[in-house]
Amino acid sequence: MFIIWSIGGCTSLRCFRKTGLLQRPVKIRNLSELSWREQWQGIVFNGDKVGFTRLKINPAVEAGLYNIASETYPSVRFMGIDKMIHLIGFETVRPDLTLSSFHYELKMDAQPLWIDGDVREGQLRAILTSASKKRILQKPVNLVYPASTVNLYPLLKGLVVGDHYRYEVFDPHTQTLSEVEQTVEAFEQSHQLMIEPSFRIETVMLGQRASTWINLRREAIFELRLNGIIIMYKEDESRARSYLSETAWARRTLSSTSAL
Repeated sequence: MFIIWSIGGCTSLRCFRKTGLLQRPVKIRNLSELSWREQWQGIVFNGDKVGFTRLKINPAVEAGLYNIASETYPSVRFMGIDKMIHLIGFETVRPDLTLSSFHYELKMDAQPLWIDGDVREGQLRAILTSASKKRILQKPVNLVYPASTVNLYPLLKGLVVGDHYRYEVFDPHTQTLSEVEQTVEAFEQSHQLMIEPSFRIETVMLGQRASTWINLRREAIFELRLNGIIIMYKEDESRARSYLSETAWARRTLSSTSAL
């Protein structure tokens, strides 16, 4: 398991070294071939743990479809004010990960927003309900994926260094269709960070870049955002939730663009 205090000042690509390439791509044909069904990650901002993410995958009742449950809970300080963002998502996807239907519950500073919708006949349709109003969102789409699956998409395509992907996701935070670009940059490891040989995926979405390492067990085990200001790392459920009983998370002030 990655231990957060081992990071020290090592929050850049200089801490990694390339290792021998694999002869065959790391690939899955469908989500049933994953070696895991649930993953938890801790979130660190400027050295303080501020939250967690969770992703759980199960076969849906409908044959060939999959249910994806996700949760993101970061809490930071913005200009001296506590900012809490809590997103719960329930999505149904097809075998190729394309979005079929979705339900999101988003709370920003205790202000709730519910998003319910589906993708049919080339149209994404959603109902957005807040405490004060309701509105309809409808957009034409070709293939659209849930934003929660950006670390799964390369696995279906096959992890091969040099491969590049471009596709569209529905982002519940912004309620928009957003383009994602991904490149499999390297197969590498870091002894200092205790990160085993893994593929590094560079992802650009909404103008932000993330570096994610996916190991041979097809797990996203480490991620850097905003040049290491944001760190996400694999851990178990009890550790991921442990910050809820602590008060140290509120010590930092976020003075730039929202990280998530």
